[in-house]
Amino acid sequence: RPFQQEENRRAELRKIDSIAWTKRQLQKNSHFPDIAAAADVGSTAGTGAKDGYVPTEGGPNMFVVDVGYYARRVGLDCEELKVQTEDGFVLDLWHMYDPREYASLRRAQRMVRGPESIDDIQPPSRPPTVSKKKKQKYPVLMVPGFMQSSGVNCTNDDHSLAFWLCKQGFDVWVGNNRCGFNPEHVQFKKKDPRMWAWNIQHMAALDLPALTARILSETSSPKLGLVARSQGSSQSFIALSKHHQRRPSLSSQISVLCALAPAVYTGPLLNTFPFKFLHLTPLSLFNLILGIKSFLPILYLSSKIQGTVPRKYIGTASYHIYDYLFSYDDARWDRGV
Repeated sequence: RPFQQEENRRAELRKIDSIAWTKRQLQKNSHFPDIAAAADVGSTAGTGAKDGYVPTEGGPNMFVVDVGYYARRVGLDCEELKVQTEDGFVLDLWHMYDPREYASLRRAQRMVRGPESIDDIQPPSRPPTVSKKKKQKYPVLMVPGFMQSSGVNCTNDDHSLAFWLCKQGFDVWVGNNRCGFNPEHVQFKKKDPRMWAWNIQHMAALDLPALTARILSETSSPKLGLVARSQGSSQSFIALSKHHQRRPSLSSQISVLCALAPAVYTGPLLNTFPFKFLHLTPLSLFNLILGIKSFLPILYLSSKIQGTVPRKYIGTASYHIYDYLFSYDDARWDRGV
């Protein structure tokens, strides 16, 4: 492994951070005032406290569907906004922020407020609170890849891209496409086939503009930066293409697109197993395996057993699947996380 030494160093830092957090919690909860008073905020974490961000969560890194938990581990926090597309889907938009500088919106202000249109951006849910003496942070939207949520940008503590950008002074928003963890629509239920009658063209023409419009509304910014990963880059390229005329104004409101692992060309991939096999599969078997409504329904089961099955088993299976399909490997990943 080319970065084994760095992996070992990070593992040791996580161990020290976990011990420091446990010690501080024991001190805070002590029945003896002198011991409780000795709890040192600065010892909470090896990295967070050094740059002024004090974590409010700690200990061993748990496997939970809560971006706020991961944000609080590095001294930040997160609020979730509900964004409605023009065809009625409700998207999850997570806003990362420094609690020392920003107060979260009230729950009513974070809820759906009707369709978000890039051509008719609504006023912010509350008046901007940025001081005239303080420069406004530049908004950045992060969009995930295939079969991912934007939580992939947030689960590696201070090495997470979303948190790093936030601490570098950007206003970070991580958006999710339709039908994620909890599929929502203002009219359709999960069992309604119309809930699943869409493709990447809809994600490009409706999801990305809706997320962009809500962020520009809440920040009162004329533009934002876009960081898109894999499938997220595909929908971004489609949305910004000169041949895609449904949202021509979107390009003028995105200052830069950073495409990570951009997916625009399949190459010989579709001629390999199992993709070639799928072309020969009877329709009934195809629907049974891949689903008629949600994609790969068996994945829903994996979300139900989350927390009861050691995450290393889920992670190992994911490594092998992606390595087989796309020749990915974890040689340059931190196995410890």
